[in-house]
Amino acid sequence: MTNPYWGSRVELMEVVGLARQRKIHIEIEQFKLDQANEVYDRMRSGKIKGRAVLIP
Repeated sequence: MTNPYWGSRVELMEVVGLARQRKIHIEIEQFKLDQANEVYDRMRSGKIKGRAVLIP
């Protein structure tokens, strides 16, 4: 087993625990799949807040 880039397994379990307690808020922006190139450009320029999710 290797450590993921976000930290150790113990740290990951702590984050999962916080998420289950709803103590973590995640920003998500949804886009249509045909906007993928635009979204990629926005990500590269730092204009996406949180995570970009493409919806087919």
